[in-house]
Amino acid sequence: TTYYATQTVNGLESTNRLAVSVTLNTAPAAPSAINGSLHFCYSGGVQQFSTASVPNASSYVWTTPQGATGSSTGTNISLLFSPSFQSGTLTVLAQNSCGQSTPMSVVINQHLQTSSTLNVTTCEPYSFNGQNYAQSGSYVYQGTTVWGCDSTVTLNLTISPIITTNVEATACGSYPWNGQTYWTSGVYTDSLQTIAGCGSIVTLNL
Repeated sequence: TTYYATQTVNGLESTNRLAVSVTLNTAPAAPSAINGSLHFCYSGGVQQFSTASVPNASSYVWTTPQGATGSSTGTNISLLFSPSFQSGTLTVLAQNSCGQSTPMSVVINQHLQTSSTLNVTTCEPYSFNGQNYAQSGSYVYQGTTVWGCDSTVTLNLTISPIITTNVEATACGSYPWNGQTYWTSGVYTDSLQTIAGCGSIVTLNL
């Protein structure tokens, strides 16, 4: 506002007045938000973050998380993240000659490309990524994670077929075999399981 000053001498006030303009400044309000990707994949490039301008702010103070490099006194900041960075807090506040605002903070997260190996031993054809595989071998799937990062999965597949075994035996009187006792000559078959849990057919020629 504007104030007016006069001078009084011997009870008489001056007719001229001195106009004094007064501007009252206050510390700025806190930034309303930080804009930018809160989840992103490591690429070796920079990530951009920004905040909207705050009335009466003359500059901004950014506090970056450990593992991020960058500085700014404006409403925008470019950050370069190391591959080891996973998660941290980015903060910004507004300031002027009267003081600083309360800070605005967000948690940002960096995700890396993934690589994994899946070892499978089965007796039947195996379904992997929508494909059925009937032969042993290594199969690679290239995709993306939920955050859009590269993902590689290698399937090492071993398919164990049914094993057929013939046993020749000659005995006098009787012959014990797999919990049974046989008294006459003949051909006998038993179904078993291998260590891998697959079928195994054993034929006894007695």
